[in-house]
Amino acid sequence: MLADFEKDLPSGFYNTISKKVTTMAVVGKSLQVGDAKAYDLNAIYARVIALLASDYDVDIKDVLSYELAPVPTSMFKKDGMRIAKGKSALKNSLQVEVSSRNAGDADVTVIDGSALLWTIHWPADGTVADYVTNVKKRVASYLVDSDVYLIFDRYDDYSIKSVTRDGRETGVSRTHRLSLTTKLPAQKVVLSNVENKKQLIRIICNDLTGDRLFHNRSTEKHKLVVTGEDPCPTEIKKEDISIRYDLETYHEEADIIIVQQALKCASEARRLAVVSDDTDVFVLLVHHYEAKLKLPMKMESPSKGRAVVDIQRTVEKHRDIVKQLLPAHALSGCDTVACCFGVGKGSVVKCLRAGYKLNTIGNVDASFNDVIDQATAFMSACYGVKDAKDMSQTRLYVWGKKNGKGHTSTPNLSVLPPTREAFAENVKRAHYQAILWRILDTNDLPKLNPEDFGWKKDTSNKSLTPSAIPDVSHAINIVMVLFERQALLT
Repeated sequence: MLADFEKDLPSGFYNTISKKVTTMAVVGKSLQVGDAKAYDLNAIYARVIALLASDYDVDIKDVLSYELAPVPTSMFKKDGMRIAKGKSALKNSLQVEVSSRNAGDADVTVIDGSALLWTIHWPADGTVADYVTNVKKRVASYLVDSDVYLIFDRYDDYSIKSVTRDGRETGVSRTHRLSLTTKLPAQKVVLSNVENKKQLIRIICNDLTGDRLFHNRSTEKHKLVVTGEDPCPTEIKKEDISIRYDLETYHEEADIIIVQQALKCASEARRLAVVSDDTDVFVLLVHHYEAKLKLPMKMESPSKGRAVVDIQRTVEKHRDIVKQLLPAHALSGCDTVACCFGVGKGSVVKCLRAGYKLNTIGNVDASFNDVIDQATAFMSACYGVKDAKDMSQTRLYVWGKKNGKGHTSTPNLSVLPPTREAFAENVKRAHYQAILWRILDTNDLPKLNPEDFGWKKDTSNKSLTPSAIPDVSHAINIVMVLFERQALLT
């Protein structure tokens, strides 16, 4: 183009510069990116619709048995796994609220430390020590009326929560070296970055367990038990500091440890309070309360003014679905398992009310075939397909329903259910997570390898990534060959 322009100078300076249009036929059906090919998925999918509209002999069942994408679009986005951002809808729809006045004062309070950190005043121009002082003031306020069990997240290498944590770190990749005298960086920079947050938690735990003046002032009447990165928590009661070997745990997730410690300290409490906003914690409390506890228990937010949930009344109100709630929540999307696009927690509760069972998910002794059968029936029902036995068949049915009779529209790929193979990988992850949730009250953990349950090791980042295993090439070749043949015939 530049050469043509120069030829016409100077007389052609004001002439129109023509631009050659590059069509898809010119650029080809794929683009080489590293060792892989990136396909124009929308163009390929549109060609399927065009072939069907022209009554050409296309076996749509064969085409849709593949994901038609590098990842299952119902469960993954361009930047990774679909995390269920609407989890709170499950908690909001089931919780039985009470006024804080009627809930009564607890004599044992179990606190989600990581959630608490977000609600404590962040001194913008202060130091880390200033913030730690604010943390101790908040903890001291709970110690006025009850024993306190303060639990922080752990951050192990090769964690099944790697994807979720990577998503939270978007835009906050800078790592700081923190100490008590360090000027405090912005709240999001510290609390959304794993390395920064690990340092802050370590500093807080060391200060809480080492500040003798704080011990004498705040733990005279009630004890403080702090759980950090060490397997055994530390108990402080005035001048006595001891290691709680009876609470030893190697679980990484604070969600699990919170409920684990709530169950273990229930014997010493008349009323129990759990301070957390997390939906996973809510589901675990409801599940384990129904089987093991009878004492009054409330769940309240670390932010003042929010709803107080009566766990005992919640269990009584929803007793018909309580046993299925834990596996249903894992399967339909949590921090470690992808959700399916368009399947909300409201649909999950509706299907539970309809009587679908998920008792094999999370049962370490169940065969995986039984797990898949129950998972397929349940998730198909969430898509509006009853009595389904194969997820690829559900995918085909939903596609037909979205298209209508004329096959002239093009439903977004993400609204279609995953294929049988991709769905099985997600069920493995849900099964693994549900196993950990079901047996959280025992330290006799089964030896399970996450790589056998739908994850792959990323040794460069010391993390786990969810496997998707779609084979897109065969379906793409089918479509391209058929389309090219039709073009020749016409």
